[in-house]
Amino acid sequence: ISAGRQAGVRPSDVVGALANEGGIPGKEIGAIEIMERHTLVEVPQRYGEGVLKKMARTTLRGKPVEIKPAIAGKGQKIETRPKFDRPEKTEGAKAKKWDKKPFSKQKPFKKKEKPQKG
Repeated sequence: ISAGRQAGVRPSDVVGALANEGGIPGKEIGAIEIMERHTLVEVPQRYGEGVLKKMARTTLRGKPVEIKPAIAGKGQKIETRPKFDRPEKTEGAKAKKWDKKPFSKQKPFKKKEKPQKG
């Protein structure tokens, strides 16, 4: 992607553009490496051509960008990292997160009365 740190690109911008405009599920997007003037993103090969066509006229952070496949230079190889499989959330972990009462059901705060000078 022809925009990087200089243009204020963030990983969330890249994932949002690829998921919403490119049609790639967010979980399928691999490593995102933001450089000064460009960004590299790992995309499964099965989405490659479709993403290039769908995102031909896309913008990131309000600026038009060019999207093209990364090509290794002479004597270089583009390395891919294995995708990290995140562990599934367990019911116990989910329950702990939401065991607090919503604000509407909590008792309101009581103001402490200030001692009167007299």
